[in-house]
Amino acid sequence: MFRFLSGIPRRLKNILSHFKKHLTKPQHNNLCRTELTIISAAKKEHDITSLNSLFTERKNQSSLNRFITNQKWTTKTILTQAKELLLQEATKQQYIPLQPNVEHRSIDDTVCRKYSKNTEMTSYNYSSTMGNILSHNYVTSVYHNDQIKFPTT
Repeated sequence: MFRFLSGIPRRLKNILSHFKKHLTKPQHNNLCRTELTIISAAKKEHDITSLNSLFTERKNQSSLNRFITNQKWTTKTILTQAKELLLQEATKQQYIPLQPNVEHRSIDDTVCRKYSKNTEMTSYNYSSTMGNILSHNYVTSVYHNDQIKFPTT
């Protein structure tokens, strides 16, 4: 695979700096690295090996794996901070005022391919692009209210 990411852009680090108070320095670096590679990977697979391979300088894969699978941070804390950040940005823009009676929650599932039946909690899941594959099936939800959208738990 062609590696093309040489580092985290300053703009992305600046945006994600709002999460520093909830993470250690190595965790924050892993967050920045993970977010950048998810954006860059687009429709490719989003497993740790694939994400790590996009960088010209590879990181210890076990560090990224622990960051995602054995985290010392809570998803709820990160999502609360993200919601606060998005709402602050929205108030700076000239959006139509929020309409509390028009709210939506979108729910989506995504499969993440696994290569060993010994991997914990894997099963065969259907993907519209890959068919039935051994994978984890992640379910995510997004809150919508007018032009404000953010992930929820």
